[in-house]
Amino acid sequence: MVLPLDCIHITEAFIARLLFATHGCVAVWRVAVEYGEYAFVFLSGAVGIIIEGGYVIKQRRGIEISKRFCPTVLFYLIIMIPCVWLLEMERLNLRQPFLMGIFHDPRYNATADTLASIDVPLSSEHFRLALEQSLLLLMILGRWLLPKGEMSRQQVSQLLLNYLGMAADIVDLFELFREEGINRAEEFVYSILTVYSLSLCQFTFALPIITDDSNNGNRPNQLLGMRKYVTPEVASVLVTLFIHDGPFLCVRLVAIFYYNVYTYSVVFFTTKNGLMVILQSYRLFGICLQRNDGIDINNVEEGTFQATDKQFEAITDERIALKTRSNIYQGINEEDL
Repeated sequence: MVLPLDCIHITEAFIARLLFATHGCVAVWRVAVEYGEYAFVFLSGAVGIIIEGGYVIKQRRGIEISKRFCPTVLFYLIIMIPCVWLLEMERLNLRQPFLMGIFHDPRYNATADTLASIDVPLSSEHFRLALEQSLLLLMILGRWLLPKGEMSRQQVSQLLLNYLGMAADIVDLFELFREEGINRAEEFVYSILTVYSLSLCQFTFALPIITDDSNNGNRPNQLLGMRKYVTPEVASVLVTLFIHDGPFLCVRLVAIFYYNVYTYSVVFFTTKNGLMVILQSYRLFGICLQRNDGIDINNVEEGTFQATDKQFEAITDERIALKTRSNIYQGINEEDL
C-alpha cells in the first residue's frame, strides 16, 4: 500500500530526475549541433539517472539511497561536464582536430544538419551561457526537490545555502574567459575548465550535514588512537580546501599576477578565496589540536556520566557493607548481654 507521504516522495524524486535528464539532453543536443551526431554518447549518464531513479522509486518509494551522497547528481555531471568543455572550446576556437575526427564523420551529416535546422531564439553565446548557469541553478533546485530522507529541515537549508555560495563563486570563474590574453592561452583555459569540473563534484556530497554517528565510547582505545584525526568534519574541511577554495585561489592569483587581470570581481573573489583558505586552515588546526589533547565534548560528557555511575555504585556498595557490619555487631552485642 502506497501512503500519501510515499506519493509525495515519489513525485519529488521523479520531477528532480526528469529535470536533470531533460537539461542533459538539451546540452547534448547543442554539442551534437557543433560536433556531430556522435556527441550523443554523452547521454549514457541519462541511462544511469533512469536506472537509479527506477530503483529509488520502485524499491525505496522515493527515499534517497544516502543522505551523504547523491548518485543522481553524479550521473547528471557525467552528461554536463563534457558538454561544457566542448562548448567552451568551440567558443574559444580551440576545437581540436582529434575531437573532430571522433565526433564528426562526413559520411553521417544528416543528423547534424537536422539538429542545426532547429530554430532556437538565442545566439550561440547566450545559449552556452544560459546552459552553464542553469546547470548550477538546476543542481540546487534538484537537491531541494529530492526527498530529504533522514535530513532535517535545518540540514537541508544549510546544505542549499552552502550550494548557493559555491555556485556564485563558480559562475564568476568563467568571467576570466572574457579577458584578453586568457581566452587565447590554451593551457590556462584547460586549467580553468579542470578546476571548474573538480568543483562541481562537491555537489554530489552533502558535506555540511555529515556528522559522526558512531559511538566512540564503545570502540577500543587503539582504534580511537588511529582514527581520532579521521572524522567527517576533517574530511569536509579538506574537500573545501583542495577542491574549491584552494584551486580557485591559485587560478585567480595566476590571472592577476601573470595575465594582469585586475577587475573588481576577480579581486573580490580572490580575497574571498584567500580568507576561506585561512579560516578553513585555522579550523583544521583547531580540530587537530582538540583531538590531540583528547578533548571531545561528547566523550567528556559521556565519560563524566560513566564515572558518576561507577562512583555511585561504589558508594552504595560501601554503605550496604557498613550497614551489614553494623547489624552484625549489634546482633553480637545483644547476644552477649
